[in-house]
Amino acid sequence: MKAFGRVIGGSASRDQSPAPLPSDEGNDATMYMKHMTISSDNSEYSQPSGQRSGMQRAKGQPSGAQRSGAQAKAGLAVSWFGVPLAEQPTEVDRVAEWRSERKVPKLLAALRRALDESDGMQEEGIFRTAEAAGKLSFIRKRLESGEDPDAVLEGCSCHAVSTLIKAWFAELPGGVMWTGGDAAAAKAKKSSKKGAQAADAGRELERELIAAAKVGMPIKMILKNAMPETQRDTLYWLLDLLCEAAAQQSTSKMGADNLAVIFAPVLLPTDASAPPMEQLQRAKDGVTLVKSLLVTHEKDRPKPAASDLAEGDESATGIDINGDGAVGEVPPAA
Repeated sequence: MKAFGRVIGGSASRDQSPAPLPSDEGNDATMYMKHMTISSDNSEYSQPSGQRSGMQRAKGQPSGAQRSGAQAKAGLAVSWFGVPLAEQPTEVDRVAEWRSERKVPKLLAALRRALDESDGMQEEGIFRTAEAAGKLSFIRKRLESGEDPDAVLEGCSCHAVSTLIKAWFAELPGGVMWTGGDAAAAKAKKSSKKGAQAADAGRELERELIAAAKVGMPIKMILKNAMPETQRDTLYWLLDLLCEAAAQQSTSKMGADNLAVIFAPVLLPTDASAPPMEQLQRAKDGVTLVKSLLVTHEKDRPKPAASDLAEGDESATGIDINGDGAVGEVPPAA
């Protein structure tokens, strides 16, 4: 399934004081809106990736993923951000025995390694505090000049790394799951018959996920049946990461609620042209869905043995769902 439409989520700059954490569902939606920014030009993301250049790959020519991999090895300019998932070189990311194997873009695997090396999961405000724009621009230019991602990311702050992870998902054409909303669906339907079919399928998937999340139903089976393997692995990779971060909330102050607020605009952005009440409802739906994804994923993800962890590392403890110090399950949304 291909998806179309893209709205970019953001967060506060590292040079600013961190935003206050949400304390209830009403504030969740408010915080979601504060963390959301809208792309000034969504035209490129409203078309199928194969139509953006107006050309089809000729038989015998290398794929986008093959070209990107060869360019990276040769030190030539390579694009990592805003490139369709199918065109990015991938690798199996498993940097610890207890972690699930996920086939993801090479840049994401490098970002994971950099985050681990900086003990970023235990950093207060991880994923909420963003790196300064100037530093991020410099890092991105180095990455896209063809330098080895591991070499570029060595020594980078955990906030720079986590901001790059958010940017990668926010700029992925069509998103890692359908995130276009009604306006993007209508636009995609006008582009082509294939676009109309993908828009209908994507919008239906989105509705199913939101409905299931609201009543506390398991949603992994929906994802398994609706997503291609690489797309699903990439989403699960992100959920692995966020569950590990939520397990460290005693030091990071970033539990499941806070992470849901941060990533809802990335995975389920609102339509800026929609009526305010519709935007607010979608904001609430986004937070509910992302939190439900985290809770569902937490039940299945492998966890390390306590003996394998460094002192103070709480990755094996699970998520404190309700913020009361106990590991539990999220109740259905009201």
